Amino acid sequence: MKLQTRTTLVFLAATIAVFIAGGLLFHHALREIIDEEATENLLLEKQRILDFAEKTGTPPPSSHIGNDLVVVSVQQPVLEIIKDTTVYSSLEEELLPYRQLTFPVAVENNHYAVTVRKLLIESEDLAEAIWSSLLAIAALLLIVLLPLNYFLSRRLWKPFFSTLDKINTYNLNSHAQPAFDKTGVVEFAQLNASLLKMTDRMRADYQNLKNFSENASHEFQTPLAVILAKTEQLLQEKSLPDEQAKQFHQVFQSATRLSRMVKALLLFTKIENNQFAATENMDLSELLREKLDQFAEMIALGNLKTHYDIHPGVKVSIHPALAEILLSNLLSNAIRHNIPNGEITVHLSETALAVANTGPSLPFDPQLIFQRFTTGKPGADSLGLGLALVKEIAGKNNWTVNYGRKDNSHLFIVYFSPQ
Repeated sequence: MKLQTRTTLVFLAATIAVFIAGGLLFHHALREIIDEEATENLLLEKQRILDFAEKTGTPPPSSHIGNDLVVVSVQQPVLEIIKDTTVYSSLEEELLPYRQLTFPVAVENNHYAVTVRKLLIESEDLAEAIWSSLLAIAALLLIVLLPLNYFLSRRLWKPFFSTLDKINTYNLNSHAQPAFDKTGVVEFAQLNASLLKMTDRMRADYQNLKNFSENASHEFQTPLAVILAKTEQLLQEKSLPDEQAKQFHQVFQSATRLSRMVKALLLFTKIENNQFAATENMDLSELLREKLDQFAEMIALGNLKTHYDIHPGVKVSIHPALAEILLSNLLSNAIRHNIPNGEITVHLSETALAVANTGPSLPFDPQLIFQRFTTGKPGADSLGLGLALVKEIAGKNNWTVNYGRKDNSHLFIVYFSPQ
């Protein structure tokens, strides 16, 4: 859930809670006021009745209209009681709520129980009207405040989302700092400043690491060339004992493997440094057929069946050297990791290149297949860099590479557009 949505929901929940609590408090306070007013009116009525009895020496007459005043002769003085009750109204034909006060009145040694009542229905109507008004105001405020809060939040958080977009698209190979938008919000300004410092450190560390890798790879080439040359000369010596010849052959294989690895890592560095930035509108169909001709001998040695479906005139924009490397690595991977008498299928269309080869299931997690130095067997002749180069080249050209397994075959698809 987005922070803006969460903030809006929290605001909505808090607003509803505040209105409910405020409404209940207001309703309680209103009831207290209404009850107090009703009680005061009854007490005033009581005082008028007592004054009337004292002046006239007679009890007040009972009221037959609404039974608001009832005078009953009693033997003993009654206790003063005030309470809420209901009285049936023949006019309304229903029970109506009343606040009732009963108190004693003495006139010439005669005792009376006087009951006065005040109709509460007007107070109830007032409370309902006020409560309805409060709910209407709450609904109106929500209708107005929710969109206002949403749009204000979008505007306030705009610098944050702008910063997030720039961080997501930031490339360490770029020599420029990410250009964050200026903002008057102190927290966002502090965030942008911290991110600038962080990207500066990351870019410096990354550049140092790249320089070290490139320089080290270059420096490795000369001693490796010497080792390969000297070892090859020693292997040609006929007087060399078999045991020593075997050991020198192992040295020669290891040096050859290391030389290939250094060249591959140098190629990674060149790709990352955009040394293959220049592109051409190449005929990939023609280049693919040339590569298949070059690998024809390897395919025949493996007794592999081939199925080709190459659409003519497929044009892509890519550096020629990278196109050759991509095709060579995909085809060599399909040949080297195939089974005896297996099959290779190559399909090229305007939108994608698919290369499939028969073979057993991967001995590792398929998600690792494009990572560097991922190989099926430790110590195998493969360096585990070919498919990583395919992934790197595709990424540099905004292509997408997918791997899957279908009908006992490994399937690699290069889409010529992001998927």
